[in-house]
Amino acid sequence: MLDPVFRQAVCRLLAGRLRLLCGMLEDAAMRSTRARVAHRLILLAYGGAAPDQEQRRMVSVSQESLAIMLGITR
Repeated sequence: MLDPVFRQAVCRLLAGRLRLLCGMLEDAAMRSTRARVAHRLILLAYGGAAPDQEQRRMVSVSQESLAIMLGITR
């Protein structure tokens, strides 16, 4: 635990998770449900790839699963 490399790795991990949490809170507070659903579908379709790709992706997810991901009811 005294190893500086280990401490830095733990700090980076925690900072990344905090950044994700802040993004989720901002998303829930500032966006409409429709915008949140659209944003989640884009994330699922592109999986972190650049959105300027010409490929169309098919997302196979149930309404129930999508609602659970967003913390809303179907």
